[in-house]
Amino acid sequence: MMRNVFLLAAIAAALGGCGQALFDDGIKTAVRGRLKDPDSAKWGEIIQYKNFACIKYNAKNSYGGYGGSSWAVLERNGDSWDVRHIDRESCDESHLAHLAEPINAPAKKAVLEAVLAAFKKKQLIDASITDESMLPHGPCRTLIGSLRSYANAAIDADNKEERANWKSRFDAEFKKIDSMKCS
Repeated sequence: MMRNVFLLAAIAAALGGCGQALFDDGIKTAVRGRLKDPDSAKWGEIIQYKNFACIKYNAKNSYGGYGGSSWAVLERNGDSWDVRHIDRESCDESHLAHLAEPINAPAKKAVLEAVLAAFKKKQLIDASITDESMLPHGPCRTLIGSLRSYANAAIDADNKEERANWKSRFDAEFKKIDSMKCS
């Protein structure tokens, strides 16, 4: 009986590391896809919080030399990872917590409501629509999606310059409402 317990414990310990290896490989694969010389990547610490992760890495740049350590920030998307930021100076669990549970959620909701209100005012969409997912596929849904993405990027921007860039993209797209036909 004791032998069976030890055997089960050994199998559990061996398999316990497999999940972590697959997790690490998925993150590394996503980051490699964004590097100039993916085969040169040297990996460091991985930090995870909910569906977000950071990995410290160092890889060769376009000149063939190592550029120094950076952090990549990733978000889990089903079975794969999407790189959100590739070249951050630092990353910690509090940064990931902010991404996972954004303080800006009310602001993002308000932007979407304002965009939908503008489309309703121009009578481009039905007044009963309260969410982007309720829109039929077509040019209005595409434009609203772009506006929402640009506004969210502006809200989440790390600095004033980045925020201004996203705001100008939002403003340029918003002007398209005047000549828009949704059908």
